[in-house]
Amino acid sequence: MSNPSLVGQPASTSSRADFLVKTLGLTYLPKESGYIGILGRSCHNVTVEQQPTSHKPEEAAVIPSLPYSSEPLAAQSHNYYMLTSDHPMNYLHFLAPDDTHILIEGGPVEYYTFTPPGHPSLSISDPPSLTPSSTSVQKSPRAAKKTILGRDYLAGQVPIISVPGGCWKALRLCEGAEYALTANVLAPEFTEDRVKIGAGQRFVDMFKGCAEWATEEFLQTLIGAENWTGET
Repeated sequence: MSNPSLVGQPASTSSRADFLVKTLGLTYLPKESGYIGILGRSCHNVTVEQQPTSHKPEEAAVIPSLPYSSEPLAAQSHNYYMLTSDHPMNYLHFLAPDDTHILIEGGPVEYYTFTPPGHPSLSISDPPSLTPSSTSVQKSPRAAKKTILGRDYLAGQVPIISVPGGCWKALRLCEGAEYALTANVLAPEFTEDRVKIGAGQRFVDMFKGCAEWATEEFLQTLIGAENWTGET
């Protein structure tokens, strides 16, 4: 069942993308952009433990403080998500749950992730890189990573990407691609109070220079003008 707050008017797209929007019942996703189709959630519940934080004051000002609840959540929720040539961006947002995208068809997609200082994943060594196109650069001690979600495996593209909770992410349809349809799994389930869309200058200052592509101008592009918070 679709969430009424997500309903919008589909824009004209390629014939295949338009077919998918109509057939799968996808609706436009405000602020983040792209198209979404809510599928369901797990019948199993989990309790989320509150994680201790040890951020410096200047870091804590950047990292969203999302509400914590001891109430059980569904173990996961799942939906369709699609980018099109008319809506090629999934703008920057911070999620509390783990987030996994699985490419169904179309693409490729540039997938950007940003891991803040003190995140548990920074102490875990990444598996050996299979590709030159999946690069991670850390900077005392934060990380910016670009991965290509696609099917050209010899070129280093991957069909599945998982992002740990407590990180930012943004997606951009690769130039020349008409659309990308993915399955999206969030664990524990997605709730509207456990996501923050957008960022401002503090985020840019934290991550600019963490990778060659992480320029101030490009980070602002990933945030999007509508979602720029104006913080200083």
